[in-house]
Amino acid sequence: SFIAAHEVAGETVETTVMTKRPDGFWDFAVYGQDGGIAATTSTPPKELKSPTQCVGCHFGSKQFEPERSFPAHASPGPHGPRQIYVDDELRDLETVKYFDEHRKRSDTVLGLYGTLFVARLRAEGEPGRLSAEDVQLLERLEY
Repeated sequence: SFIAAHEVAGETVETTVMTKRPDGFWDFAVYGQDGGIAATTSTPPKELKSPTQCVGCHFGSKQFEPERSFPAHASPGPHGPRQIYVDDELRDLETVKYFDEHRKRSDTVLGLYGTLFVARLRAEGEPGRLSAEDVQLLERLEY
């Protein structure tokens, strides 16, 4: 499952959830600020119907900011800044190119999850700082 808390002015206004079913497909859900299931998202810039528009984006090929520009910073959009808030060391161009996950949408997952995870491992790659499993993972990746 992927769970995302959507914040406006530091307050969680909705939560979106993707849960993989036993048949391999994903269920999409939106929960409102009150914790109840919601028919649409409520965060800016516009409402999106759940699960219909969730599926449309996750299975589509359109690129979205700020992921499209990453590791560079995206320019502001019509509704203000669009940012991925990470340390500069995680803006690892080699890792972004290797995974290219925000363009491929492996398993219909949008985002930079694997990219940021591996970029963090590479940034922390000093001897003794990583677990044996993390060291093996980095050794298996062929850049």
